[in-house]
Amino acid sequence: MLFELIRVAIGAQDCLSHSPTADEWGKLYEMAKKQSLVGVSFAGVQKLVAQQQEPPEMLYLTWMGMAAKTQQRNETVNRQCVDLQKRLSADGVRFCILKGQGAGLRYPSNLYMLRQSGDIDVWMAGGMEQVMRYVNGIAPTDEVNGSHVQLHIFGDTEVEMHYVPMRLGNRLANKRVRSWLLDQEEVQMSHKVPFMDGALNVPTDEFDIVYQMLHIYKHLFNEGIGLRQLMDYYFVLRKGVDGEGRSRVRKVVSDFGLDKFASALMWVLQKVFGLNPIYMLCSPNPRDGKFLLDEIMQMGNFGYGDGRFSLNKEDSHLIRFWQSCRSKWRFISHFPSEVLWQPIDMFLRFFEIRYLRRKALRLK
Repeated sequence: MLFELIRVAIGAQDCLSHSPTADEWGKLYEMAKKQSLVGVSFAGVQKLVAQQQEPPEMLYLTWMGMAAKTQQRNETVNRQCVDLQKRLSADGVRFCILKGQGAGLRYPSNLYMLRQSGDIDVWMAGGMEQVMRYVNGIAPTDEVNGSHVQLHIFGDTEVEMHYVPMRLGNRLANKRVRSWLLDQEEVQMSHKVPFMDGALNVPTDEFDIVYQMLHIYKHLFNEGIGLRQLMDYYFVLRKGVDGEGRSRVRKVVSDFGLDKFASALMWVLQKVFGLNPIYMLCSPNPRDGKFLLDEIMQMGNFGYGDGRFSLNKEDSHLIRFWQSCRSKWRFISHFPSEVLWQPIDMFLRFFEIRYLRRKALRLK
């Protein structure tokens, strides 16, 4: 029923197959909240009110209040994106804004302000040290990891300044990803779309089809992934690319070893959002797709609703290393490459991050 409500919201279905009970409505609301889709799902609720399939009054008012807060939050983050872009441009920085408010621009106009926004991700040119120096010139910090530096410029919104917009645990595939990103940098940082009273530096649709798939894949093995990210991906696929662009996307996805994951993702997008096959990158795979959807529903948005494999920060590094590796084992029969590389990547990253933090402290 949650999938039906989502399809009603995005215009892929007219109404629910049956009117939910009060208890079912309550569960639908909680599931939408777990997946960070309260705002978008409320657009579906509004359509159902006209068909006498509305939730109980108190729940409707709660849902409406949360949707209003989502709209207010989007207004705030939109202004912050504009302010940040002005500052970066004035400082002569080459950059583009990833995901977030840029991804929301692909939503229909009635859903754009209802998409739940998160932090602001910026891909900045120049490499790790230049990004560190730039961030420390604004707000000194040693908060750095293998892909970004934290920029504390807005009190209520996190800003991540990426010197590498994506990294995979599979170090061999990651080399190919890094090479592809280097080739793409100039085009992506020069691409603009209309935004508010000006323009926003965001990636092209063709780049985002690959990048957002990588983002979903990476988070599946780490924090977790929810339906909000898949909705972003649904709308980027709906924008579509021409035949030549589609061929390039398929080749890149194959070069990264993501064919199996792509087919699972297509199945989920068809099952949940009703994605038309003409927008699919490949044929859906029900076996891997069902597994992926089950993980998504248990994890929730970035794994916030998943208590199956929570790590205790009080435990030693060795115990947490073992627990983390063990938790990934459930993926072995579906996406083995990333699972087998996880222990090696975690071991190497342990030392890499310490090196980066020492470097950040010196620059700070």
